[in-house]
Amino acid sequence: MSVSLMAGCALLCAGVVAGHVQPAESDVRPEAGLQDLRILDMADGILLNESHWLPSGDRDCELDAPSHNLFCALAYANAYTLGEYQHRAAAMQAVRFAIEEQVDISGYQHRLMDYNNADGRQFSEIKDVIRMARCDITEQLLENGTLTKAEAEFILNTRDPAASAD
Repeated sequence: MSVSLMAGCALLCAGVVAGHVQPAESDVRPEAGLQDLRILDMADGILLNESHWLPSGDRDCELDAPSHNLFCALAYANAYTLGEYQHRAAAMQAVRFAIEEQVDISGYQHRLMDYNNADGRQFSEIKDVIRMARCDITEQLLENGTLTKAEAEFILNTRDPAASAD
């Protein structure tokens, strides 16, 4: 058995605890909180319209830049809301999972950056994954009892992130 194959087996075995396979770090689904809605709303506001969106870029973010890519908008909102940047915060993960629902990510090294930078990517698609993540987080908060059904409906019906694209 080759060294890399042995290492892979060791990692797989380390992920099995009491008969359950642990999710890879990139697939972790942390418990959502109200702060995750704030992160998504702030990122949506940072990407207010197409002139505020940087359709290509990396993960080196400049706060005072006139436009931001998806990763940077989420990173700023995340750090501001949580007091420090948390790479696997529920809001960040919800956007990553929304991206996976939209496209094949098999060639992606960094879901947020690669999705943002994909040839032909439209601003409306960026807003859509934020909206989808917002719906997902709202549903999680409803399921865990943080929100009532009326509150969840109010959140989803009174703030349509797609409307801010105008």
